[in-house]
Order: sequence, then C-alpha cells, then structure tokens
Amino acid sequence: MEGVHRVTPRESVRDVRGQLFNHLVAKGSPAALDALRYVAEELPEETWIQQGQVRAETRLLEESWAPPNPTDVLRLLDDPERRRIESADQLVEVIVTSLRRLEEELQGETPSAPELWDNKEEDRRKTPRWQPKGELYLSDKIKRHLARDLGPRGIVVGRETEFRRGEKPGGRGEYTDILVHAVAPGRSGERNVIRVVVEVKGCFNPKVETDIRDQLRDRYLADNDCTHGLYVVGWYGCAQWDTTDNASRAKWSKRPREELDEFLSACAGELSDEDRKLCAFVLNAALR
Repeated sequence: MEGVHRVTPRESVRDVRGQLFNHLVAKGSPAALDALRYVAEELPEETWIQQGQVRAETRLLEESWAPPNPTDVLRLLDDPERRRIESADQLVEVIVTSLRRLEEELQGETPSAPELWDNKEEDRRKTPRWQPKGELYLSDKIKRHLARDLGPRGIVVGRETEFRRGEKPGGRGEYTDILVHAVAPGRSGERNVIRVVVEVKGCFNPKVETDIRDQLRDRYLADNDCTHGLYVVGWYGCAQWDTTDNASRAKWSKRPREELDEFLSACAGELSDEDRKLCAFVLNAALR
C-alpha cells in the first residue's frame, strides 16, 4: 500500500535507544547521571549525549535543592558567622574557616601555642628546651576547638570515632582522628547527614607526605559513604625547637610552612576524584 512504511528492526532499536536516553535525562537521579556520564565517556564524539548529561545534572540539582525556611534565613542574618550547610564541600569550608580561628588563637596576642609544647628544662634559669608534645595533643586541641566553635551551629565533632566496625565480632574497627557531622535539610522534610573525616599529623611525622593517600584516602574514605577528607598538619618550625630532638631534623620540620602547604594542597588535588574529595590545611603551631 502506497504511503505505508514498515518499521525495520534497526529503526526499532534506534527508537528504544532514544526513549531510554530521554528517560535517563528526565529522571535526573544520581544513578541515571552516572549512566549518562559513562555513555558520554565511551562516545565523546556524540555531543548530543553530553548535552543530555548537562540537562540531567540540572534536573538533579532542581530535585535535590531544598529552599531555606524563614527561620533559617533569620538566623543567618542574625549571625554573620553562621553558614547554611547543604554539602560536604560546604562543611569542609566551615571546618577550614574554624581552623583559621584556632590559628589566630594559637598565634594571637596571648598565644596558646605553648600548650602544644613541652619544656624539657626543669631549671628555669637555663635556656628552655622546647619540643612538640605530639599528634595526640594536637588532635585533642583541634577537636575541643571545633566542638566549642561549631557545636552551637549544630555541627557534631567526634574524637577517635569508629566509622567502620571490625570484620570479626568484638574486633577493632577503623577509627579516625576526628569525624565531623552536620545535618543538611532535604526535600519533603528529610534530613541528610554529611560527614567529613579529619586526619591530623605533625610536620615531624615521617609519613606526613604519604598518609594523605595511604591512610586518609585509601583507608578512611574507602568503602563507605563518607566522601570528603581534610588532612590537617601541625607545623612547628621555629627557632625555639630543641635541635637535639630527632623530630626537629625531619624533612618538613626544617622547611617553610608555605612549602608544606603548597605540597600537600597539590597532593590533595591529585588524589581527589569524582568519588572522593581531599583537602589539606597546615596549622601554624610554632612558638613566637
């Protein structure tokens, strides 16, 4: 019959492909977006797939965004230091901002940095022999500060928190130095818990260059729903440090703080990917 077209198997497959693609774009879920990203990577020459991926990302943002309620807006206006946290990236920013306030306390007019040092010379008439107390004291100091500084903002800070149970009954699980929780508002009254792992080191630690990868990324951020890690390194380099202490001769104990910060920031960028985000912060714990 004239004007009648019989659909071929090839055309049927093309139609199904188009319907499936449009369904993924319209759905805009994380799983759908992952599928579109995979197809876009496999077929980079097909620009229409990349355009659909952009539409799906926009859809996901629209569906997942929860507008602030009037109470939250009034609280934000009332307290300029208060931040509305909706993602792990924002929680990391809040933690780093708080650590800068801790640094001001350590190095301020009445510095508290000496609390992180030991004076090994008992006779006060002699020259003090200052040595860093160690990473446990630094972790405790940071935890207490974050809890005091961020607690009123509804952020929970835990010390030596078990975030992965041991494989055997009664076995020891995985413990991180500090684990920071925040509750983010979701759609329909839902609440999403956001977590950031904070790993603390001293600049004298022989593994300070590698534990950002081996410990923070490959252990604490592996096989769990925590995607963001902050690597905090205390820098103690100063003239008061007793040179008879072995730690004072470690590589990064003798290098400028700026070099260590640049090195670790570059490491964090290289080690980050779509699934895990790492950041680094060098805290000035030196004596003045």
